[in-house]
Amino acid sequence: MREDFEVKIYGVRGSLQAVGINGGSFGANTSCVLVRCGDTRIVLDCGSGAFILGEELLNEPENDLTVLISHTHLDHILGVPFFRPLFESRFSISFYGAVQCGRNIIEQIGCMMSPPLWPVGVSDFKASVVHREVVPGKGFTLENGIIVETLLSNHPNVAVLYKITYKGRSFVYGLDYEHCDKSSYGFDAFIKGCDLVLYDASYSNEEYALHRGYGHSTWETGMALAERCGVKRMIMSHLGFYKTDSELEALDRKIQSLNSHCALAREGEVFIL
Repeated sequence: MREDFEVKIYGVRGSLQAVGINGGSFGANTSCVLVRCGDTRIVLDCGSGAFILGEELLNEPENDLTVLISHTHLDHILGVPFFRPLFESRFSISFYGAVQCGRNIIEQIGCMMSPPLWPVGVSDFKASVVHREVVPGKGFTLENGIIVETLLSNHPNVAVLYKITYKGRSFVYGLDYEHCDKSSYGFDAFIKGCDLVLYDASYSNEEYALHRGYGHSTWETGMALAERCGVKRMIMSHLGFYKTDSELEALDRKIQSLNSHCALAREGEVFIL
């Protein structure tokens, strides 16, 4: 059995893909991450980057997948209809997500994958698919001693933040989170001492002033959190689809000059914890 803890990024954009506008060195796809804890594969969100991930997984012999969905805003699930393992009978896939509007996570996805919005429904999945309810604030354990903790995010509707701990190392998926002064959200404690945090950096502080209440944060806040909470590596994602590579490259250089443990996320990037 493999012992490594690997995080690979398949999408870094927020709200909309950057195809046709930008998307060179940072990538054009929306949120999707693959975590490997030994032989266990965990997918976090199925934005448009899930298509590329799915094609790669088809070439692997393992059949089991765990998918943790933070929430079902379109940019986080629009890759589901194109995630080919769902249409291969050899796969067994467990979807985890919070109940919203009385619907479990598969029923929520089914709202998108139904007429007149889409002609192929969840009933057309050929994989063995099950759903598991996530209650924000309550954790659960996966195989091989993998611990998953959850936290209610400060984001419109219900969104879940995930913390995965394996063999003493930890990764937090902290996208679609708006920083706030309410201690009840407990984000500082959630990320304290983590090996890697993927943080929402949709805006700068200046941009945030015009987007307060949208449910997203800033790169300046991410840097402050990393320092205050002793995060070993803070990678910032959910980048604006309208931001060019040259703008992001300049920002990335600035961030790394201020704190070498912080950087912008890039599609295809791999982190070994």
